Amino acid sequence: MARSKRRRKANRIKYSGDSLDTFTALRETSTRKKIDQWLDNLGWVTDEESPDCNVTTERALTKAQKAKLKGKEPDYIFYKSHTTEILGTIEAKAKGEDLNKALSDAIEKYAKPLNIPIVFVTDGGFFRTWHSSDGRPLMIDSEPVNQLLSEATLLRFLSEGSSIISESPRVQFTREQLIGVFRWTNDLLRQEGLREGVERFTEFANLLFLKLISEIEDYNEAHGQPRRMEKKYSWEKFATLDGEHMMSYINDTVLPHLVLNYNKSSEVFQRALGITNPVALKKIVDKLSELTLINTDSDIKGDAFEFFLKDSITVGNDLGEYFTPRHIVRLMVDLVDPQFGEKVYDPTCGTGGFLIEAFRHIKRLCKPTPENLRVLTKETVYGVELTNTARIAKMNMILTGDGHTNITQADCLKRPVDGVYDVVLANPPYGQETEWGNLYDVSSKQADCIFVQHITKSLNETGRAAVIVPEGFLFRLGNDEKVREALMQRFKIDAVISLPAGVFQPYTASKVNIIVFRRGEGATKTVWFYEVNNDGFDLGATRRPTPESNDLPDLRSKWEEKPVSLNSWEAKAEDIENNDWMLLASIYKPKDTKPTFHANPVRALDLILVHQRELVEQLTELRKELESGSK
Repeated sequence: MARSKRRRKANRIKYSGDSLDTFTALRETSTRKKIDQWLDNLGWVTDEESPDCNVTTERALTKAQKAKLKGKEPDYIFYKSHTTEILGTIEAKAKGEDLNKALSDAIEKYAKPLNIPIVFVTDGGFFRTWHSSDGRPLMIDSEPVNQLLSEATLLRFLSEGSSIISESPRVQFTREQLIGVFRWTNDLLRQEGLREGVERFTEFANLLFLKLISEIEDYNEAHGQPRRMEKKYSWEKFATLDGEHMMSYINDTVLPHLVLNYNKSSEVFQRALGITNPVALKKIVDKLSELTLINTDSDIKGDAFEFFLKDSITVGNDLGEYFTPRHIVRLMVDLVDPQFGEKVYDPTCGTGGFLIEAFRHIKRLCKPTPENLRVLTKETVYGVELTNTARIAKMNMILTGDGHTNITQADCLKRPVDGVYDVVLANPPYGQETEWGNLYDVSSKQADCIFVQHITKSLNETGRAAVIVPEGFLFRLGNDEKVREALMQRFKIDAVISLPAGVFQPYTASKVNIIVFRRGEGATKTVWFYEVNNDGFDLGATRRPTPESNDLPDLRSKWEEKPVSLNSWEAKAEDIENNDWMLLASIYKPKDTKPTFHANPVRALDLILVHQRELVEQLTELRKELESGSK
């Protein structure tokens, strides 16, 4: 059964006349093709006839290293450029193979005999890593590494240990300063008469974009990559001018260039700054000129808007509501695994977090040919955002590598789409009302169930989705129940992932879940539930990292087989139907007949209190439904 399930998921190519059970399972060679592309994109030299080669395949570089392996052949070995010093190894596996066992085997067979410091194991979708000196997995910003890395980043792990931060110390410090600069700017713009919230942030974002794009272009030029924006439009050309000349230069030279090149689909950049006081403009530019904003010694650049929105909570929830925690975004992208050539859609894209992560995920898999880049930037990511934050999403995409043209400002519910997208990733706003419910099969003024219908309607015949929903949607009766029934009957629900209350702190303490589902495999027969008690951060307002207690790596390890375990269980469709199609994980959780002893009683008490709050919220919602006469 498990092998058949893997086979169905593995074959996404659309063929006519055959069911998915016709096809054979993917082999290890499929994973190796992905690894080769990732290595090429990361700058590794895999041509073993080249003097610059720093990756070997199925062989060690020297005879002495080969002798220590005693006939065993690692799939890949990384070397420090122009040396025989080994940095790491990769073990490739076919989809669905046990990566934990593969990691253990790679450590014993290859890492120990050759003293290899870093080990990667991957099936082309998920990763296991190991830092031999520390005896721990690799972590970046307290999150497990789930991709291959550049030589520069591997060297950092060798010198700094198994856990590193993505920003250099200078960038980490200056990003903290950036929050202070915005608070100062926020007060200044308020005095200049600009309205609160998104309007003031948008004005600041124009200048922030100019600073970021100039740094990125300078970095690319220094590393032999072509500039996308000529130097005469860059920060350094106006930053030292006096206020009057600075304002004229930005309004008359820089912004017209950006409007001409990026406003073709809709408005991204204003034709003139909203700041009309040259003295205020000069003060803001001088403050930003002191900072270094991009991370020049890591693989990820241009995340300032996302980072900034997450931490600038003094602006109010009108901005915070758009931020989905980056580690949750990455998890959802990993689970649906968008591929090159597929269309990815977020109907409530906010600042573009899901689209940016999907764009990066896909870009790692394709060769950077002109045609591939055209498809990636023009025909891959699509987003809709109700508010003016759509402009921020467009700017974010331009910084990431473009793909901004398919982001529009509109009410997605007013514009249902039929069978267009391969992948949908979304975190719709909760508890909203809509006047467009009549456009959907189950009409309602409450938007939670309308958003879900919008997403299901938008998927093509083999499309799949990962969607964050409020917990109430999983058990409320009435229209929500009808939508859950339709979801069960028309789609295959891969999983319902229960996230702990507090994941979205400091913006909201709402309890939410991730539903992962797909079209084209008939009705759901069983639903797999996974309960995340710890996501690698505490549940307080500051969300401090707690990497020692993180269920997400375990979730990733169980994703292909979806076994029953301490954190996961299954429910049959008939049992779900008998429970009013409720998809609440706790309803179907097996009753533990043995007492559980916790090593950390304080943590155990915290979990009890969290579940107690969840139960009270659920009972309150149910009482409201009953009182309203829904059933």
